Order: sequence, then C-alpha cells, then structure tokens
Amino acid sequence: MTTPNQQRTPGWSPALVDRTARRTAQKEAGFLLPYLKPGMSVLDCGCGPGTITIGLAEAVAPGEVTGIDIGAQQIELARANAAQSGTANVRFQVADVLKLPFEDNSFDVVYANTLLMYFQDKQQPLKEMGRVLRPGGPIGIRDLADADATWPPDGPLEQAIALHLKAFIYRGQWDPSNGRGNRGHLLRAGFARCQASADCEASGTPELLALVADVWKMRVLASNLWVEQGWIDRPGQERLAQDIEEWSKRPDAFHSRLYCSAIGWKEG
Repeated sequence: MTTPNQQRTPGWSPALVDRTARRTAQKEAGFLLPYLKPGMSVLDCGCGPGTITIGLAEAVAPGEVTGIDIGAQQIELARANAAQSGTANVRFQVADVLKLPFEDNSFDVVYANTLLMYFQDKQQPLKEMGRVLRPGGPIGIRDLADADATWPPDGPLEQAIALHLKAFIYRGQWDPSNGRGNRGHLLRAGFARCQASADCEASGTPELLALVADVWKMRVLASNLWVEQGWIDRPGQERLAQDIEEWSKRPDAFHSRLYCSAIGWKEG
C-alpha cells in the first residue's frame, strides 16, 4: 500500500536525482531572490538534494537556511552537497511540511519548489508554512503547470507524460495544473500582495535530452498501474521506453516544461 509520505515524493531514480541536482536558486528561485537580504533566516520546504537551498544560503549569508524533506535519503544527499560546497550556514533535517517542527514566526522567508502540486488540499501546507513565517515576511512557491511541449509533437514522450499524469490523478496524489493557481492559493491562505510569474525548463542538447529520456524510461517501466488499468500492456511499456530512447537521439528532439511561481507576504 502507498503511504501518505510516498504519495508526496516523485519516486527517486538515479536519473531523477541527477536531473534534480542541477537545480539552482538562480533559476528555480529567481523570482524570490530580489527579496532576500543578508542575515535573513529561510526555510526551504521539500528541499530534495539541497542544491537550491545552498544557493539560498549564499544569498542570505550570514543568515541561516534550513532545508526540510520527508525523504531521509534526500536529506543525506543534501548534507553531502552542502559539505562539498563548503556552505556553513545551511542545515537539513527530515520533517513533514504538514507538521513543521518549528515555533510560530521562526523564519523571515519560506520557499517551496514543486511541493504544493503533491497536495489536493493546498491550504493545509500553505497555512503550516505561514505559521512559521514571521509577519511581514515573503513566501515563494513554484510548481509545474501541466504544460509540456515536445518535438516532434504527439511522439512517445508525450504519450508517456499523458499516462504519467493520468496515473497520478487516478491515485489522487497531485494536481498537475496546480502551478497556474499558485497566486490564488496564496490569497486563499491569507497572504497579501500576491503576484505570479512563470519560467520554462528546456532540454535541447544531447546531454539534457539523455537525462530526460533516462527519467521517463524509468517511469514508463516502473508504472505497474498503467498495466493494471489496461492503459498499456507490458510489451507496449517496453516499446514505449525504447521509443523514448530513440526519440532523445533525434537531431531535432526538444522538450520543455512550464513552471508557475507566486510570491505573497504574511500580514501583521
């Protein structure tokens, strides 16, 4: 049986860890960086391998940044990445965003990247993040917006993406269109002066396309639900994984994903 915690993780494969480790504060938290100042304390919810968290720590040094994740393996990896980078003003711990182990008004800033989309009820995590945010402080959230674009269109990757989203929706595990509503989610959670923006993650080189293919081949071959529901059979899964591999080697292959961000402030 899938546990609640498992439902709120993407399913970590080596390829996905590699791709996630390429994230940076400059790209994934660029909408929030202008509001960070030296000496601030920041909470990064759902920090994964910590590469964004480390960038946030550089932005607020000597202030301290805390990264939390429900995955113990991700926290271990984040600590290793911080040690390798020599970042001293960052710490990581296993924690659930629905029950943060911090006092009220503990942080100047709260941030969450691709976390809210795993919750059907957005208000639960947002209100808990708001609880630990100091009055007047900003919260920044960023999520997928259910807008993948590939070339050639209607190819094997689009088929895999459609099945992947269908499975998550079937299980009630996430809302793939969530990012589009992030500004509204913040408003409904009681945050003020909310504003939204968007950015695109693009893969158009052999190296990046190989990473995309590795992630999606893993997802295709590991998706037992697809077979159980009759959406595809086992031979079809294997063919789809092979087709994705061949697609990634095309000289004209391309993939992009839209992310939507929003920032708001806690009143008080």
